[in-house]
Amino acid sequence: QSTNLIPYSEDFSNSSWTKTNVSVASNSVTSPDGTINADYLQENTANGTHIIRRTFALNASDYTLSVFAKQGIGSTRQVGLLFNELGTGALFNLNDGSVAALFGSPVVKSEEIGNGWFKFSITVTSTAISVNCRIYLGKDNVWTGPWVGDGNSGVYIWGAQLEEQSYSTSY
Repeated sequence: QSTNLIPYSEDFSNSSWTKTNVSVASNSVTSPDGTINADYLQENTANGTHIIRRTFALNASDYTLSVFAKQGIGSTRQVGLLFNELGTGALFNLNDGSVAALFGSPVVKSEEIGNGWFKFSITVTSTAISVNCRIYLGKDNVWTGPWVGDGNSGVYIWGAQLEEQSYSTSY
């Protein structure tokens, strides 16, 4: 058993999620739980990073950040997870679930759920620090640097979790 430290973990349109160069369309497609409650994370046309994020105060402990993701429309074919201030993250391919790039040295896991959905997770060891937990859109293996969005492409996301332990539990 574990506690999900992320409130509004299925509602990425909620104002508690800071959005940079993206918009969120709620309840856009059927999620892994069989309900039409997965959101569409769509890039805008800015030359920048395309992310949503939440800030958390972490203890000196292991933490695992995870999210379910599915390919949307257009050229965005990757999604990344990052503990920003810890300098640790991973970029995942949505066509096959493989790791496209690593930032730092997280423990990564990719699990195919079915129906085009993957569950991606990264685990890090944290010092007691306040961090931004970020979900990135990626394209052509670019995620931490700027790239120009087309205003249409994006990915479906659902069920974000932040757990104070060294593995992700079922959502």
